[in-house]
Amino acid sequence: MPDVHIRPASSDDIDDIRAIGHTSWQSTYSGILPKDYIEETLKFWWSAEAIRTAMHTPENIMLVAEYDDMLVGMLSGSVLPDDEGAVVLHRVYVRPDYVGQGIGGQLWQAYLDQLDEAVTRIKTSVASHNTNAREFYQHIGFEEIGTQEVEEFGHHTMNTLLEMLVEREDD
Repeated sequence: MPDVHIRPASSDDIDDIRAIGHTSWQSTYSGILPKDYIEETLKFWWSAEAIRTAMHTPENIMLVAEYDDMLVGMLSGSVLPDDEGAVVLHRVYVRPDYVGQGIGGQLWQAYLDQLDEAVTRIKTSVASHNTNAREFYQHIGFEEIGTQEVEEFGHHTMNTLLEMLVEREDD
């Protein structure tokens, strides 16, 4: 496992975060999702402005994994304002050539360490056909709780909904 440094993302990281998103999406979804859907998703969700907004929203946590002076992974999550005690994990992405080396798990642990004591549940969703991501989430303790059809950019996809109950050491 590489010796990575996990830290909060900064504005200086935006281009590298975008590169992680673009390479991860292309690697994961090419040949599975329509090309125009991938392009629209990258343009909207992985734009510099979208990342900057998420980074500077107070209820968000955005972390990056740095190895050998290069960003190799990122994670973002936020509080769910209408669901007391719940947070949502938006993204965990690792550069394709670093997948399987424990970096996602290190980002995950750093995220858990930063959560408020009041957090009791973590929710996320993933494209149902993304078996690698589903296996990662199950490996770190999430349980699949259902599916949801999502329409975005003129395309319908099926997402798997996952949830984890947070257990505190003093519980």
